[in-house]
Amino acid sequence: MQQVKTGEGKTLIVGMLAGAKALLGFNVDVVSSNRDLAESGMEKCQPFFKLLGLKAAINCADDDDTNTQSYKAHIVYGDVGSFQHDWLRHESEADPEVNFKSR
Repeated sequence: MQQVKTGEGKTLIVGMLAGAKALLGFNVDVVSSNRDLAESGMEKCQPFFKLLGLKAAINCADDDDTNTQSYKAHIVYGDVGSFQHDWLRHESEADPEVNFKSR
């Protein structure tokens, strides 16, 4: 992807690849460098995903319950920090020895 210059369609290329992978039955995470790029990328590709019968969501909400619901979609867009937060929250809930809330 680094060979594709600004304005040459990285967003659409990633969207098409995400859609193809989701059609094969995989859960797809599209990780972006920031929240704005994740939101605009999902919005641009949403018509394509709907055409394929796929659901896309974004995990950048300030509400953990909303973010948890986003993982029910075939394709989840988000920034690095949001995926890290969700993974750490998931792991801390899975292991009772880890308690981030008490810190």
